[in-house]
Amino acid sequence: MAEGQILFQTFIAMLPVAWQRAGRKGGFTYTPKKTRNAEDFIKFAVGQQWKAAPLDEPLDLEVFVFTEKPKSKPKRVVFPAVKPDWDNLGKLVGDSLNGILWKDDSVIVDGAVRKRYCDPDHPQPGYLLILRRA
Repeated sequence: MAEGQILFQTFIAMLPVAWQRAGRKGGFTYTPKKTRNAEDFIKFAVGQQWKAAPLDEPLDLEVFVFTEKPKSKPKRVVFPAVKPDWDNLGKLVGDSLNGILWKDDSVIVDGAVRKRYCDPDHPQPGYLLILRRA
């Protein structure tokens, strides 16, 4: 991960959703409603804050995904090593912000998706995005 200047940072409070593969229905490809709704919410939340043109340069994106820890999990369990997969959580963010924060998510050349349980510093479920120049 690059340690460059932070261009944008935000927390989007929402229940994390993983990108779901678009299915085929009646011969047409479609995106499931849950995925579309999550993408729309992320677009709206970031669009309220990012007023500049979409970036078209190499970027480094770090995504922290916070989920609530089930009461049934022992205290010694500190990471949510469960579904959904980290890459599908990150893909939702990348695709959602095309044309808003970056021209296309192909400009993200480095990044990480980190799954975490909510904690005192981040008590709400959601996505913490940190965007830097690569």
